[in-house]
Amino acid sequence: MGNSTENGARSKGAERTLHVTPPLVERYVDYVLERSAVLGLDDHSKHVFVNLYDRENDYLGRAMTYSNAYDLVKRVGDKIGIPLTRPHMLRHTFATRLVRGIDCDRQDLDVVQYLLGHRRIESTRVYTHGLEPAAKAALAALAPRAIELRPTE
Repeated sequence: MGNSTENGARSKGAERTLHVTPPLVERYVDYVLERSAVLGLDDHSKHVFVNLYDRENDYLGRAMTYSNAYDLVKRVGDKIGIPLTRPHMLRHTFATRLVRGIDCDRQDLDVVQYLLGHRRIESTRVYTHGLEPAAKAALAALAPRAIELRPTE
């Protein structure tokens, strides 16, 4: 099976469903409107994100390359004060938050597998990394209870 992406990104070929929040949909609508204003009838890319700013116009309207996405994520991270090292870090953080229940209810691994579109649960297990130290810290945080054990008479 050939790679049909115009930016050379690795395509796994599986269709995915994205579960998003209404505020994210609103931001995407803003992007689509800006994309339409910038590209107009010259918008021919089937990709979700394309280059809207290109000084030489060599890549205007073409799918973002990994380096474009990397630079964008880095700039956004710098602006919000979070050191984002690569685009995949966002996916990894999303999955880790769900598995660990950070700012949400803890989710079962099979639910996270479904949301990420993994075919095999082993691919999802990578997001359980570091649970042993977290479990030890959780147990250590419990207040000790004083109990007295006496033989029964």
